[in-house]
Amino acid sequence: MIGACSGVSCLLLAVSGPALGATAPLPPKKPSGLTVAVPAPTAVRRPPLRAAPLPPARPAELDAEEDAQEPAPAPRLAARTPGPQEGADLEQGGAPGAVPLPPARPDAPAPAGEGASGPEAAPSGAAREMPAACAALIEDGTLVATLDAPMAAGGSCGLAQPVRLSAVRLLDGRLVAFKPAAVTRCELAVAVAGWLREDLAPAVAALGSPVTAVTVAASYDCRPRNRVSGARMSEHGLGNALDVGGFELADARVVKVEKGGLPQRLRAAMKESACRRFTTVLGPGSDGYHEDHIHVDLAQRRLGFRLCQWNLDAGTVVARKDKPRPKTAAPAPASSGGSDTDGPAPEAETDGSDVKADGK
Repeated sequence: MIGACSGVSCLLLAVSGPALGATAPLPPKKPSGLTVAVPAPTAVRRPPLRAAPLPPARPAELDAEEDAQEPAPAPRLAARTPGPQEGADLEQGGAPGAVPLPPARPDAPAPAGEGASGPEAAPSGAAREMPAACAALIEDGTLVATLDAPMAAGGSCGLAQPVRLSAVRLLDGRLVAFKPAAVTRCELAVAVAGWLREDLAPAVAALGSPVTAVTVAASYDCRPRNRVSGARMSEHGLGNALDVGGFELADARVVKVEKGGLPQRLRAAMKESACRRFTTVLGPGSDGYHEDHIHVDLAQRRLGFRLCQWNLDAGTVVARKDKPRPKTAAPAPASSGGSDTDGPAPEAETDGSDVKADGK
């Protein structure tokens, strides 16, 4: 039997608590009406934000100086009652209160389709002025001409400043008409006027009557050369060519290029002067396309090459072949004494092969 604990052992047991297996004592009950204050969570304190310093005040005199340099704002348009024409536009569906557009600048190109008959843009103001060379001759009375509307047919042809030449005043003061009026470049009109005044008129007057009109076979025409499809553009398509078909005289005579209608002396004078003044001259016997007119133009070629082709005898051959053949007497029956006839021998025909051409 275990004896009682000694003094020291009993003291340790009392201090250490109940023995193993013993029930732990419950804590004392909380008195009624007693509340326990729970401290609030401590907020994290941050340093206060410092406001940014404001810039110094702007000097008043600087504001006044900049305000004086700035342009004044555009005034606002006040509402107004539309006029009669504007009222008509509104009735047709126009926008009410629309502000009219300002006039276009003189040098500004017009929009496509405005002021033109087709899709081409309207020409500039400079293109609508008569070229200076023609304007000077019109002013002194040498030319009777007007400026037509620009011709822009598309492709490689066209004429920006077409001059319609109606007549030329000769050195003696008489007017010679162009029938119909020729439409060309100004440069060609000036060249033709000089040719008529100084060469053609004296040559025609040598026939015994002065010239009163020039028959124009062709002038501006947008077409290929000789109207052959696929050929290069003719100088007619550039307003740089004129075809002369003949002349009207004061005594009512009409002389024509076709069928040798021009007297030989007039032909020779025309060819010499035309080949001296123009870079291209084509007439009867040249290429088969100029048998009834004389073609002249101012085409520019490399090295200044000029073309002069006009067989002065070709028209004579054509005219001789077209003349009615004289009737010949029927041959008498052959006599028993020989085979000779007493009638005239028939006239020999010629096809012109014996005529020497002077064209190139």
